[in-house]
Amino acid sequence: MVNTITARIAYCFCWLQCVCLAIGFPMTGWSATTSEPIDAETIQRLLQLKLEDLIEIDIVSVASGKAEPINMAPAVASVITAQDIEAMGATNLDEVLNTIPGVRVVRGRTFDNSTYVIRGVAPTGLQLSNEVLFMINGVPFRRLLNGSYAGARKGIPLQAVQRIEVIRGPGSALYGADALAGVVNIITKTAQDIDGVEIRGRMGSFDTYQTSLLYGDAGLPVKIAFSLQYESTDGYDALITEDFQSTFDRRFDTHASYAPGQINNAYKMFNSHLDLADQQWRMHLSYLGLRDIGTGAGVSGALDPVGHIEWDNWRLDLDWTSPTLSEDWQLKSRLNLEYSDIFYWNVYTLPPGALGGALPKGSMFQANFEEHAIRFALEGSYTGFRQHTLRAGIGYIYADIFKTTSKGLGLGVDGHGNPIDPNGPMVDITDTPFESMPETLRNNRYIFMQDTWQWAEQWQLTLGMRYDYYDDFGSTANPRAALVWQTTPTLTSKLLYGSAFRAPSHNEMHIQNNLTLIGNPDLKPEQIDTWELAFNWQARKNLLMAFNVYRYRLTERIVQVPVVPSSPVLQVRNQETWNGKGFEFESRWKANQQTSILFNYAYTNTQQGDADVGRYPQHQAYLRYDQILYPNWSLNTQLNWVANRKRSPGDNRPAVDDVHTLDVVLRYKNSIEPRWNIAVGVRNLFDEEDIYPSDRVLPNDLPQAERNYFLEVRRQF
Repeated sequence: MVNTITARIAYCFCWLQCVCLAIGFPMTGWSATTSEPIDAETIQRLLQLKLEDLIEIDIVSVASGKAEPINMAPAVASVITAQDIEAMGATNLDEVLNTIPGVRVVRGRTFDNSTYVIRGVAPTGLQLSNEVLFMINGVPFRRLLNGSYAGARKGIPLQAVQRIEVIRGPGSALYGADALAGVVNIITKTAQDIDGVEIRGRMGSFDTYQTSLLYGDAGLPVKIAFSLQYESTDGYDALITEDFQSTFDRRFDTHASYAPGQINNAYKMFNSHLDLADQQWRMHLSYLGLRDIGTGAGVSGALDPVGHIEWDNWRLDLDWTSPTLSEDWQLKSRLNLEYSDIFYWNVYTLPPGALGGALPKGSMFQANFEEHAIRFALEGSYTGFRQHTLRAGIGYIYADIFKTTSKGLGLGVDGHGNPIDPNGPMVDITDTPFESMPETLRNNRYIFMQDTWQWAEQWQLTLGMRYDYYDDFGSTANPRAALVWQTTPTLTSKLLYGSAFRAPSHNEMHIQNNLTLIGNPDLKPEQIDTWELAFNWQARKNLLMAFNVYRYRLTERIVQVPVVPSSPVLQVRNQETWNGKGFEFESRWKANQQTSILFNYAYTNTQQGDADVGRYPQHQAYLRYDQILYPNWSLNTQLNWVANRKRSPGDNRPAVDDVHTLDVVLRYKNSIEPRWNIAVGVRNLFDEEDIYPSDRVLPNDLPQAERNYFLEVRRQF
């Protein structure tokens, strides 16, 4: 009976795949990439099945905290390896993530930051993509002030990345705050991954220049890996035809706006990573220095060619794995120390001559925020119970914005509450009751538990829970459950449930004395509950396919609403409830030793009541074609299609057009001394106009990058 049911389910799944492919509406869950080579013994041990014909099996650890085949992982996950990054010719993290179904990354309005959207959950208001948890080697990478990862594109040097693991769906049961719509874990290279010395140079459009150095030596008693990278760019220079100030110019018959004008996306970046490891210890030290970061389209949507910011970030991670305490026990601990210093220099909210000349010098501010965080975690795993693997851990996070300074010109009040003289000098309001952002401190304590129960050869059940207590907004508990069934030797079925939360950021709770926005110390965390049904199928030895369908409910959504009806002053509140649903499909076909084709498609629908929340694509498709032309030559072609991006509720502007972009990379790689690796690529080959549906402060929305080129040369020693 069981075999009959199993066969019928497998038959139905095959039939569904064929129908969907035939009508061009395909179905995901399998990784869209290949992993590092894994020996047959490892595959057999991890799968607990004798599947000698399985190939290209990705191993993922972010889903449960232990290494396991991606088809058995208790989550919908993807893995992007260093080999994939090289084949795609990716120049930054955003280009990598845009290859994953259900993930959409665009350049945002301010400071050339990126906006990360997974399954229709897009940031609103003060948020800067903190519904997605970004981690480097398992440690969160974000600003304390606004909880954002918007600088991740600049802060992650791809040449130092060994692999990127992504969960689409909730992850708070393991990782806590902000793992709401997904988790991105960037794993850096160790000494074993680098193998000597590599130097790299890259140049491209927008006056972009990049140089980097990699060094690794695994033969020393303490293994060492080191990377350096420097990059300078003017950024893509899209034309903003109208900005926020243009509205006032029409009202007052003035010409203060810099529009039409070019967006300011320039920056300089220096990044370094040092990794030292022995059998029990690993130390990772990194530094990120960003200079002359342009204001993008302006902090208020008014073009600002003068203002810029600087950011310094230091991180120290110390990991310790216990020597074997017993056959069944293993302990791990981690200490993370992080320090950030952010300067906002002469940033204009409105240009000189704004408001009908009432602001002859404009409205401008300078600010400085110094942050530090201490994170400590201790966890253990126990395998002494038959068929069970238990994991448990405790942790503490100390997050302190310990120094804030602010100066203002034009709009605002001074340290005594008097209006600032628009014709006077910049006024320092630091350490007065009228500064806009006070110094704040947050403590977070947590405990988590997880049990993986393999009660039969084909069945695995994962149950977990994490409890977090914050001293500024209270506690939250987030459970998970994952039932994984090896339905046939080549088909895996999963039923998943997870709860996750986003912690309100410091500025959402504490921003004050602002002319347009008021914080709310009574904010509660956003909460999401997600159900997923997923299938992973190895249709043939050279063909992998997967499909998943999901539904979620997002409550206590943090938004900005008028203090009273029709008021221009907004307050941050928990007010909205979103309901989302969709499905994702992935397939990878290795036609022969020279040809590989990857395809994925995602459909998403997210609504607030009866209205679509807007600003995310309902349809996404991605096609990647890899071809070895000659022994040392390869061609990579990528096609991205994004469609049906609606406006936010109440925004009656016409919808933006669908977009499809084509990228091509030609690479020469010689594996025999001297080892050269040379690539030339073009993004958006046909110069397709790509418009992001921005908020109404930019009446004609936010253009994305036009056609651009790059040339890369690597040399290994």
